[in-house]
Amino acid sequence: MGLPVLIVDDQADIRDALAATLETLGAQPLVAVDGGSALDLLHHGARPRLILLDMMMPGIDGFKFRAIQLEDPDLASIPVVAITARYDAEVVGRRLGIPVLTKPVQYDDVVKVVEQVARTNEPSSRTRAPERPRHGAHRPRPSDTARS
Repeated sequence: MGLPVLIVDDQADIRDALAATLETLGAQPLVAVDGGSALDLLHHGARPRLILLDMMMPGIDGFKFRAIQLEDPDLASIPVVAITARYDAEVVGRRLGIPVLTKPVQYDDVVKVVEQVARTNEPSSRTRAPERPRHGAHRPRPSDTARS
């Protein structure tokens, strides 16, 4: 898969578990300990195809990170999935307009999210290379090749 995924969480055990899960899927985990370090990575060229974002962190939390991300045209299109232990996870999702995984995060939920992002970023089956003419479909006329 090779899908680069940025994990933003202040809890080392959660970062490690998510990174291990992503590696089993063939994804490339990038890690940040808070919103500020995640923004630093992004502003220095990291371009994940998905961000798994903890909402409650010291410094720049998930809400502030998301606001900053959406204001930056280079970062705004990167999909984000919130991760939270908050009791109002559904409210968080509606407020931010993004999917939410609740802690403790389940392996199967991470797999579904990563596979969904991978599928939505695959080239569409409708965008195919132009068809080549079949052998013998176009034969040059004598007037096309011989000029007297």
